[in-house]
Amino acid sequence: MKKSIVLMLMVVGGIVFTAAANDIRQVDFQNFAFRPSCLRHTGTPDQVEQWQLSGAGESIIVTNGVFQSDTSATQMDFRVSKVVYGDLTGDGNKEAIVTTVCNTGGSEIFSEGFIYGMVDGQPRVLAVISGGDRADGGILSATVEQGLL
Repeated sequence: MKKSIVLMLMVVGGIVFTAAANDIRQVDFQNFAFRPSCLRHTGTPDQVEQWQLSGAGESIIVTNGVFQSDTSATQMDFRVSKVVYGDLTGDGNKEAIVTTVCNTGGSEIFSEGFIYGMVDGQPRVLAVISGGDRADGGILSATVEQGLL
């Protein structure tokens, strides 16, 4: 009888762990690796987006929502602006919409949005939203209402 109870607790614990592991809200986007378009300056906009979605190549890691580099080779200030959650795919699971800003040393400050979902227990970029320079409006905020961004 004791063996059955222990086994049942382990299974229930596994289910709870699996549910938490597949919850995008458990991902700490303030301490996370990103692949912003400002990191790659070559290629067409479509090529840059394909690079971002591929998951291959270099990335930057934010700490407390910030990445800063000021070397002779590169100057960059990248920040996570906001993270909101909502079901954009209609599967009953929430996705994360992460808005960011990036400055590479000039007067331009580029905004960008990343939509993340959980795939096989790991956060994956599902889409990238190019916001452009703040002078062109950029991305000011993001919300999800009735499955729409």
